[in-house]
Amino acid sequence: MSTSTGKDAPKRLSRQQVMELVHLTSRHAWAFPVIVVLGIVSSFADSLGISLIVLFLYTVMGRSADAAEAGGPLGKFFEVVTAYIPNATYLALMVLGLILTKLAFSTLYAFISASVQNGISQDVRDRLHQQYLDVEYNYIRNREEGEMLKVLAIDSWTVSSAYRMISHVVVSAIAVFVMMAFLFSLSWQLTILAIIGAAALLAFVNLLAIPVRRLGRRTAEINQELAARTLYTLQGMRAIRAFGQEQEHQKTFADTSEKAKRLAVTTERLYAVLPPVTELGYLLLLASIAGLASLTSVPFASTLACVALLYRMQGPLRDIQGSVIAMAQMEAQLIAVVEVLRRTDKRYPRQGSKPFSHLKQEITFNNVCFRYNEEDADTLHGVSFKIPAGRTTALVGPSGSGKSTIVRLLQRLDEPNEGEILVDGTPLNDIKRKDWLRKLALAGQDVELMDSTVRANICVAKAEADDKALREAAKLAGVLDVIEALPYGMDNWIGPQGANFSGGERQRLGLARAILRDPEIFVLDEATSALDVSLEQTVRDNLMSCFEGRTIVTVTHRLTSILSVDHIICIEKGRVVEEGSPRELLARGSGAFSRMVDATPLPSDPRVTTPAELSST
Repeated sequence: MSTSTGKDAPKRLSRQQVMELVHLTSRHAWAFPVIVVLGIVSSFADSLGISLIVLFLYTVMGRSADAAEAGGPLGKFFEVVTAYIPNATYLALMVLGLILTKLAFSTLYAFISASVQNGISQDVRDRLHQQYLDVEYNYIRNREEGEMLKVLAIDSWTVSSAYRMISHVVVSAIAVFVMMAFLFSLSWQLTILAIIGAAALLAFVNLLAIPVRRLGRRTAEINQELAARTLYTLQGMRAIRAFGQEQEHQKTFADTSEKAKRLAVTTERLYAVLPPVTELGYLLLLASIAGLASLTSVPFASTLACVALLYRMQGPLRDIQGSVIAMAQMEAQLIAVVEVLRRTDKRYPRQGSKPFSHLKQEITFNNVCFRYNEEDADTLHGVSFKIPAGRTTALVGPSGSGKSTIVRLLQRLDEPNEGEILVDGTPLNDIKRKDWLRKLALAGQDVELMDSTVRANICVAKAEADDKALREAAKLAGVLDVIEALPYGMDNWIGPQGANFSGGERQRLGLARAILRDPEIFVLDEATSALDVSLEQTVRDNLMSCFEGRTIVTVTHRLTSILSVDHIICIEKGRVVEEGSPRELLARGSGAFSRMVDATPLPSDPRVTTPAELSST
């Protein structure tokens, strides 16, 4: 099992990870220059409007000439405006027009930003989901479900959130720059003081970001743990209740929830420190500006404009500060998304290029070795055998001998570490994966059922199947009467992992799914182990009749399913120890198959072939 993403993740985003995040948003790169332009226009309109408000106040008081005496670029600007627009009403209309312009561009920015952010969220979600479907199955098998759920359902949103934060920083930085430019045109001394004060406030925010970043990593870990415990409870509900473990599980969940609450409270308290401290900083900065203005004999009109600009600058600076803190908090989640989406450190099943229509001769395992992880011992040790086309082949052997591993290799869920699997002489990995899987279906002992309807679970095999095909598949699997007895029939909800059905009913639903696929190669991996002997034989008779002449691979411990097959492969400890027809293997008398038959009670069902009957034919 993998460890927690939060625990393994580096403390800071590396340059490579930042570039990978940028690549995730590349489809929406057009929006960034548009946002920059909108920010410049909006900030210019805002700063110009503030300057005109100062002139408007002087004009209302009948002192427009005093405003024009401010000197510098601002004084010349006031002089030009006063010459052409001496009326306060027209000035008010100009200010209103600039305010409306700023609002219009801000609204347009918000619309574009919302569209881009949600587009990025969709792209990241889709890529994560596609990654889960594309990556080698061993990667999925070795990940915690809670971790994968958190990355897909929660962490995926952080990429668009980060884009929003960066956009806010850029737009706010533009606003600060434009306002600083206006400020510099009024007084370079006041501008230098404003820059020093703003830098000090941002330095404080960077210091605050250090504990926030640490809390963000810990929060990511706790969120993953909460997701894992939620899945554990929902998926294990039957076992938890059956063993009376409700209180223990509730206590464990509540403890994790308490940790999440404490982290949230600590984070909120850090955020709560930011506004009053920055507010105090701004007040001190404004007081310093006013004091410096009086000492340097800056005209009152310029001082008033400077104070107004600095006061208006609080908004953009706070946006920058808030975005920096938010980015620090979500850093661990961004790293988790990048690590999952990275393709260079993962393996992917080969899709193959050669078409496949049907099996003509045989499937050959040629010296195949397999291990689930590099550090593990081999599960299969150089196995070699053949599965003849159009015949029924049984894989037999004790539990853990490697039978189900062979089935997973046939499904192409895994690939051999050594050796090769040949299909009519062609390497299986060279065959188009979709072509191969279209001709193969599996019904297993552990049926993976979705929390959906009966219809949806069976139609996993063939989404376009009609009711007639569904009913026929369910009938052959011996589960149609069970479905028809349900209140809503095929549209009845099956419950989490098929909790509303017995083990045998779940297995028969899995069989119905595989039958609906109408495969040329049918794999039965202990597919009827939960059925009684009589029902199992009925279902098998249905299958043999329906799929006569097709290639069937069966994995079973039951004698009822072994003696009637065409070909047997005996496996022990990951090695093939015997291979041949049931009659040939029984004739040897002392082999692994004979020992297994001798240790198996004779079936009572008269339809089942016994060893004695087989020997006499």
